[in-house]
Amino acid sequence: MNRLAALLLVCLTHVAHAKDPWPTWGGPSGNFHAPGKPIKPWTGNLKANWARPLGEGYSAVSVGTLKEQGQMRDVLFTLFRQKGREFVVALRGENGKQIWAHSYPAPHYPKPQTDLGPGPGPHAAPVLVGDRVITLGVTGILHCLDRSNGKKLWSHDVLRKFGGTILYRGHSPTPVVFGKQVIVMVGGKGHAVVSFNLTDGSVHWQALDFPISHSTPILIRRNGKTQLVAFAEKQFVALDPATGKQLWSAAHKVEGGYIASMPVWGNDNRLFFSSAYGSGSWCVELQKSSAKVVWNTPRMQIHHSNAIRIGDTVYGASGDFGRKIFKAINIRTGKVTLQERKIGRCSLVLVGKQLLVLDEQGRLFLVQPTANGIEILAQSQLIGGQAWTPPTLVGGTLFVRNRKKLAAYPMLRE
Repeated sequence: MNRLAALLLVCLTHVAHAKDPWPTWGGPSGNFHAPGKPIKPWTGNLKANWARPLGEGYSAVSVGTLKEQGQMRDVLFTLFRQKGREFVVALRGENGKQIWAHSYPAPHYPKPQTDLGPGPGPHAAPVLVGDRVITLGVTGILHCLDRSNGKKLWSHDVLRKFGGTILYRGHSPTPVVFGKQVIVMVGGKGHAVVSFNLTDGSVHWQALDFPISHSTPILIRRNGKTQLVAFAEKQFVALDPATGKQLWSAAHKVEGGYIASMPVWGNDNRLFFSSAYGSGSWCVELQKSSAKVVWNTPRMQIHHSNAIRIGDTVYGASGDFGRKIFKAINIRTGKVTLQERKIGRCSLVLVGKQLLVLDEQGRLFLVQPTANGIEILAQSQLIGGQAWTPPTLVGGTLFVRNRKKLAAYPMLRE
């Protein structure tokens, strides 16, 4: 590819990310911070604008734009599973009707390598970049599709091709796009992380030796440079996304299959990590060329949902098989500052200074953090149980899915 074509591809990448309202896992900034005005508290139960069945899956909803009949429209992208096949679908945002679908066979790895009883996947969110959609299925099949029609441009079975980590609950981390690269957590010797060229799917670099986890890595900026930070099995690790060179690592003792929540980054050089099954939470402080664990506590254990940091406070749901409790923890001290038993295991979206909280029963809470805890401003029962997927907020619409259903709900903005 000549230099002009390469430059054009990078420009398209940045233009698409600028226009797409929710292009990947975690939204436009990758940290579940939704842009726009605060949410107006509602009364009673919210009524769906529309709802439709999907196949099995917990893949989050990404939202981009497509031109149809001369107009730019918001389009939803997600994945589901049906009869041994995975489906990538594009749906109209205003009514949920299908625009296109791409499917492919994806037989599960047999027991005891995997056990997908809690849900057969897919788990990872689609990633929208330029005129393309990047997806990664529960068995490790990576696709690059044409956004307009779902046509396959290239694909890889990353677990079989590289001998990657076969996770007990299936492959989960969402790919990360960096410039012209698609970076995938794979696992294994020499290819724990693999970078593919966005243009043709060829390998750009492969690096490091460690088993991975279910956690999606994040991109952070520190001292003017970008780092890819991953919560891997037995270590926290950062790479240079341009080359795959390791920048720093810090050890922990947790098995990769027990890790699902993504890292949380703050501008004070502190990273928050959390997992369940007795392991707890950590604060890792970045130093000049290394990282130091400054505290670890078992009092907050995030299972497979996300966490949000506001100031010095991190909010999230603590618990796995037992009682699940909504908690807050201080990033400076590691002390738990809130325990709200009314809210159990949940996913979070930050809107200004408010939190939209969706619990696993499909109940939605509008929460205002306060100096002494939180105030619940409104709540509503939405689509029902096993709502383990973080919601997507675009403008005045909240897109919510559970294991087998997708729905859109109105959100009035102030």
